[in-house]
Amino acid sequence: MDDLDEYPAIAAHWLQVFMDRQLPVAITWNPNGKVRLGLGADPDELEALRADCEVVTQLTPAPDSLAYDWGDRVVEWVMNPLSLPEPLVCFQTLQTTSRGELLRQTAETVASAIAEGQVAARDVAIIGPGLDAIARYTLAEILTRQGLPVASLNDQRPLVNAPVVRALLTLLTFVYPGLGRLADKDAVAEMLVILSQIPQAAELSPWFATIQIDPVRAELLVDHCFVPHLEQPDLLPVERFDRWDRLGYKATEAYNRLLQWIAQQRQQLQQRLMPGVVGCLDRAIQTFYWGGNHLPPDQLTALRELMETTQQYWTV
Repeated sequence: MDDLDEYPAIAAHWLQVFMDRQLPVAITWNPNGKVRLGLGADPDELEALRADCEVVTQLTPAPDSLAYDWGDRVVEWVMNPLSLPEPLVCFQTLQTTSRGELLRQTAETVASAIAEGQVAARDVAIIGPGLDAIARYTLAEILTRQGLPVASLNDQRPLVNAPVVRALLTLLTFVYPGLGRLADKDAVAEMLVILSQIPQAAELSPWFATIQIDPVRAELLVDHCFVPHLEQPDLLPVERFDRWDRLGYKATEAYNRLLQWIAQQRQQLQQRLMPGVVGCLDRAIQTFYWGGNHLPPDQLTALRELMETTQQYWTV
């Protein structure tokens, strides 16, 4: 287990189960870590396992790492902000008067270095602990506008923050009974938009050109065809909307396909042919996201994490 000092105290109990049975256990511990202290981690409780372990101390970073060359100096700068650090050739400092300007200069500096051949695009990583959605969007938008693909790695946002995940969770409320309280009008409208996308690479066309039910039509459908219910919410046929002809052919067909899919899943659930929630989610991904292969890396990662989390929860 890596970085045990960042885990809650309960981790000690199930690690002790393996150790009591003489099973091999490998643990890493950072004496200068404890970054999650106060956020659920209990390093003092976990350090009690040290007495039952063979301790191998390795305080010196690996020779080929950044910490080996600059770690001590960077730590000194952070711990003593009043000191005058020696400038390093490998570091470049950006100083701005606003956060927005800092984000813009960061993206432009990266783009300029790539354009001048100083570094390859695949070798660039922007590390921002606690980066919020606005900062992520700003950096990605500036770099993408200059033809540089951006992939979000190790994103620490909750899964429910991803629209592709929220749409699937809302879809489940129409299949399984007892989930109606989770389906509100805004969530259903978002589901209609997200699940109507045509699989297409992002660079081929803008986002609004890939959806068959745009936000305006989605709101109209929700206002006239969505029936909220605590036990089993429902979506009525499009003809319940008096002016359904205003929706257009593409939106009507996409909506009818969604209704047909929901009806099929409900029927299989009643006949006990449904392979569980994991199977239902997989069917939805294959049907509405076409397997997810066309999605951006961050959305594809969110879908994979959703399936893994669902599988583990269902197993327990």
